[in-house]
Amino acid sequence: PTLGSGTVGAQAVLYSNGAFGMYTGVSSNGDTWMQSQRNDTNTSAYNIHLNPVGGNVGIGTGTANGATGAKLHVSGSFLAGNSNNSLGTTSIFHSILGGTLNTIPLGNYSIIGGGDNNDINSLYGCNFIGSGTNNSISGSGNTAIGGGNSNQSKMACKSFIGGGSSNILCNTSDSTIGGGCSNLIDNSSKSFIGSGYLNKICDTVCSTIVGGYNNLINSCNCACKHNFIGGGCNNQIIKGCMSGILGGNGNVINSKNNTFIIGCGITAGANTTTYTRNLCVVG
Repeated sequence: PTLGSGTVGAQAVLYSNGAFGMYTGVSSNGDTWMQSQRNDTNTSAYNIHLNPVGGNVGIGTGTANGATGAKLHVSGSFLAGNSNNSLGTTSIFHSILGGTLNTIPLGNYSIIGGGDNNDINSLYGCNFIGSGTNNSISGSGNTAIGGGNSNQSKMACKSFIGGGSSNILCNTSDSTIGGGCSNLIDNSSKSFIGSGYLNKICDTVCSTIVGGYNNLINSCNCACKHNFIGGGCNNQIIKGCMSGILGGNGNVINSKNNTFIIGCGITAGANTTTYTRNLCVVG
């Protein structure tokens, strides 16, 4: 169509004065179009209202499902946003809302909401929700990224939730990162919860970090259950089983058995346990 022209389209529905209305036509490639405009050289364009007084609108379906309360029913992928977004060739119920250079190759039930350079690569039921930049989900199911930038979830299942930046989940299940930056979960399952930054969980199961920074849980025995709870900084649990650190700074646990540290270290490394059993250090 050409705005202001009265010779466009194959048909038109005009207002009573004949100066404007809705024009429809067919392009040379077979596409059809409609445009609400004037025909008196004035290049003004007007809105099109679909079912303004009732009813729903369906796209890709012969039945607009009004039972869900949705005015717009889209069967298939949905793209609303900037340019250079991509959807997979087998896309089913995908959505890209805003942002640039977002991709969903071969993923199902996936959503990208905002941000840029985000990626979903999976054939499972996945969710990518949030904003930020350079976030990715690869080969995972039921996973969510909410906010932040440079976050990753690789071959993971369940959840990645939180903000911050440079957080990573790798080969994990049922794991959570909440806030902070530069946090890492590697080949572990269950939970990483808390804020702060530079916290790590490596090769562990059922581990928790809450608050603080520069905390570390590192275990080669994935059958063990580990808990790291508390704040402070520079706390560590290495190859420990069912161990806990609560508060303080510079505390270290290196044990495979039921070890616990409570309190605040005066200097870095003040409280230390090494391959002990049922040991409690206070103060």
